[in-house]
Amino acid sequence: MVRKNRTEVKKDIGAVGRTEGLDKYKEWVNWSEIGIINLIVYSDGSMDEGGNAGAEYCIYRGPNTEIACGKISLGRIVEIYDVKLIGATEGLKSATNYIMAEFATNVAVCPDNEEAIIRLHTDNLTPTSCKFIASFQELRDIWHNILLIPVASPRKMPEELCFLTRINLGLLLSARSANGDYTAYHQRFKHDDDTLFCECGEVNTPENLFTCRRLVDLRKPHPRLSRGPEDDIKWVYGTIAGARTFGSWCKRA
Repeated sequence: MVRKNRTEVKKDIGAVGRTEGLDKYKEWVNWSEIGIINLIVYSDGSMDEGGNAGAEYCIYRGPNTEIACGKISLGRIVEIYDVKLIGATEGLKSATNYIMAEFATNVAVCPDNEEAIIRLHTDNLTPTSCKFIASFQELRDIWHNILLIPVASPRKMPEELCFLTRINLGLLLSARSANGDYTAYHQRFKHDDDTLFCECGEVNTPENLFTCRRLVDLRKPHPRLSRGPEDDIKWVYGTIAGARTFGSWCKRA
């Protein structure tokens, strides 16, 4: 393997430094190809005056929709540099486990430390950071493999085509991809004449179908015991049986 120098690595990861960083970031985050279904992980780490360290991360779907945040208390046993690596790693782990992650085509991780980014991108390990960097790279490789599997595998005609009408199939695909009558979609393309909020007051998202108070009757009867909105979302949007239920809900809407 050819080891790249620091300048080449910085170019690969898009590191531009603090002077130009803000403008470059604004240009990047508003770039349409980020996509409203793709995920961005922002992470950081710090240490207080007493030597207690902690990391945190925040995950966005598309440039504007916050979907999850997490904090990790690390006490006094971790170096401040490693704290930032842990924040990025835990953020990526949470993003790949997110209920709509399977419909995303990319996850961008944005730690608030250029040196941490370089370390995560290379095999230049230190004794204390090696396990965190290895964990990050393993998660990254798993994500890449998951994305490649559908491309390399033979595909049968989706079963959903056999029992969903064209309109309801379109609604299901719209929910799975978040491309449709949703707040993030309209904001991305600056649709000023569209409604951004559901009548219940929440923003329009694919998940709103499972949390909106106005749609309680629509979601009945439920073909299986509900295990909470998160599990229901995975089941309805991610399984054949769930797609059948989605179709029956659409007929009653």
